[in-house]
Amino acid sequence: MKKALKFLSWMFILLFTVSVSSCKDDDDDAPVSGLVGTWQGDYKDGDHYTMTFNNDGTGVETDDTGSDNFKYSYTGDRLIISYNGGGGVAYSVSITGKTLMLTIENSTTFYTLTRL
Repeated sequence: MKKALKFLSWMFILLFTVSVSSCKDDDDDAPVSGLVGTWQGDYKDGDHYTMTFNNDGTGVETDDTGSDNFKYSYTGDRLIISYNGGGGVAYSVSITGKTLMLTIENSTTFYTLTRL
C-alpha cells in the first residue's frame, strides 16, 4: 500500500511539474497588441494624420495627401518603421492609456498620437 501511495505521489508531482512548465506565457504578445490599431496625430499646421498598425507587422500612414504603407518591428519600448523597403527609423515608444508617444532615437523630435 505504501508503494502505491508513493507512486501516486510521484505521479502527481510529475504531472503538476509538466503542466506548469508547459504553459505558454501569454504576455509575450502584450507590447505589440498595445500598439496594434489606429492612432491619430496632428501636424503643426493643424492637419491630421493617422497611423494604423496591423498584427502582422505592416501598417499604413494616411493624411490629406495620400497614404504610405510601412513595415514595422516592435520590441520592448523600441519601434522601427520602414517605408517602401527603405531604411528604418527607430523610435522610443511610450503608451499611456490612449496616448502613444514616439520619440526618434538620439533626437528630441517626438510625435504624440491618440488611439481612435
